[in-house]
Amino acid sequence: MGRTSRRRVPLLVACVLGTSLARPLAQAEQTAPAFDVASIKASDSADSNGGSVFQPNGRYMSHNQTLRDIILEAYRIRSFQLVGGPSWINSDRFEIAAKAENPADFQPVPQPNGVFAPPAAPFLRVQTLLKDRFQLAVHHEQREGAVYALTLARSDKRLGAKLQKRSVSCQDVTFTPAAPREFCGGVRRTSGLLTGRGATMAQLVSSLSAVLGRAVLDRTDVGGLFDFDLEWTPTTAATPLPNSDALIGPETSLFTALQEQLGLKLESTRGLVDVIVIEHVERPMLD
Repeated sequence: MGRTSRRRVPLLVACVLGTSLARPLAQAEQTAPAFDVASIKASDSADSNGGSVFQPNGRYMSHNQTLRDIILEAYRIRSFQLVGGPSWINSDRFEIAAKAENPADFQPVPQPNGVFAPPAAPFLRVQTLLKDRFQLAVHHEQREGAVYALTLARSDKRLGAKLQKRSVSCQDVTFTPAAPREFCGGVRRTSGLLTGRGATMAQLVSSLSAVLGRAVLDRTDVGGLFDFDLEWTPTTAATPLPNSDALIGPETSLFTALQEQLGLKLESTRGLVDVIVIEHVERPMLD
């Protein structure tokens, strides 16, 4: 079967980041479709690597994942957005194989900007599986917590050299055989690099939130679409430097890179964070 590392984005989960954190949380209140058949077993893998895959034929496979991993994927939220639950959801690992007889809603949805977005239905099916087999009950709320505020770094409000305003939207770009469809309309994240093409500030803060493991609020008051390439040293990504202009040898923190390259800065503050709270959960009957 196809497998992905637990540290990688599952198949059909968009590599184009920037989806609002609030939108997937709202799915918790929807009536989700179900898989037709599903098997859950305890994992006997000796390592900590795991992952999941949605296959176009309607199959969902989860290998060596904790229940916490599966919940985060099913509701498409960050780790800091999941609250509560017993300790075993972080330690017990499972093998799940499920099948939907009608796989039509597993197909990626083409967007006008040329990328393919993951459909909602497969994730909703996993939510139903969690409710049926793990007796999972959750609710959505907002809680005050530590957040980062993204603001303009310069008093003259000038943007950095690597944050370029885009005059043409992705929908208005003309593609020809000589100029094939480019990545546009979001943010791609790799180790130490965020690449934005036709991206909004909302998409940038969502990507920063994924890197930092903390909610990031957009307080730049800057609208429009942007192209940017933000590069930093991953080992120092979540460690702000005392002096924002300082470099530690060849390493540049994400905080420094934001100021020097994009003309933006992150400030630690308090704010409301959308979270999912686990009300009840049980170990499943294994197959």
